Amino acid sequence: MNAIKIVSRRKQPKTPEEFHALGAQLDREAEAIASSQRERGFVFKARSWDELEQWQMSRLKPDIGGPDHDESAGAAAACLLVT
Repeated sequence: MNAIKIVSRRKQPKTPEEFHALGAQLDREAEAIASSQRERGFVFKARSWDELEQWQMSRLKPDIGGPDHDESAGAAAACLLVT
């Protein structure tokens, strides 16, 4: 009834040169991924829920109250902290 549809099959490398070419391609791709800069993460350990809330609000402060500030954005940010 629901047979698996096979679109194509991967060609298996047959010679050592083909294996080495595939390995070199994988090495280049891995190097490209590994050489890109990633943002460093950090861990914030709050001693209480209040301290966590204050820290989160201080991180949101630059976004809240800007020139294009509307009250619904502040209310939405406060809802995120409560839920």
